[in-house]
Amino acid sequence: MKFPAFLLAATLALTACSSDSETSRAVDMLRGMLAAKRAGPQLALRDRLTPDMVAQTGTPLQIASFAQRAGAQILFAPETQNRGYVSWRSPTGESIVTLGGLLQATRGMGGDLMSADLADVQVAVSGQARRAERVHRYLDGENHIVAMAFVCDYARTPDQTTAYFRTLAVTRVTETCTGLNDRFENRYWLDGAGRIVRSVEWIGPAVGWVEREQLAR
Repeated sequence: MKFPAFLLAATLALTACSSDSETSRAVDMLRGMLAAKRAGPQLALRDRLTPDMVAQTGTPLQIASFAQRAGAQILFAPETQNRGYVSWRSPTGESIVTLGGLLQATRGMGGDLMSADLADVQVAVSGQARRAERVHRYLDGENHIVAMAFVCDYARTPDQTTAYFRTLAVTRVTETCTGLNDRFENRYWLDGAGRIVRSVEWIGPAVGWVEREQLAR
């Protein structure tokens, strides 16, 4: 599917598909506050949100930006959680799955990451290893699963980043992955508790990178 530059209208329709009624009510509240703001369509969604608006929803939220799709920005709210996996849903039905804060799968984006094996990656991002293997799975043109394997190396450095509407002292982890035909670099910003508060992660050739910023936890 093709994203418009800013999915403002879709964001204001969040999220009828959620099975969590409390999350739905919280997002409805945010929708109303956004609708009350006067802003032109050229204004980025991220710039329309304030800490008070997000805090009043009472639910974790994250915003995702897609550089390869004209900088489209989408707000995600959690839908389900199970054994460390969290499913996040967008206003227009796109979804992402995270595992320990790492992107594990996407749906509804065209060229989706069907799943990723991240056990080794979790260990390496936490600082317990300097090399890991990851496997991505995609659908080919005939709806067959195609697996792509990568070997990844990791570097860590002190840094600062923005999350939760403030500047944080963090550790930046750079993950450089090489496969048979593709090479990509992911970046993760970890707070003092080891949580990923911001990331830039490669979904796949069709979608490119997604940058995710935590707005509330």
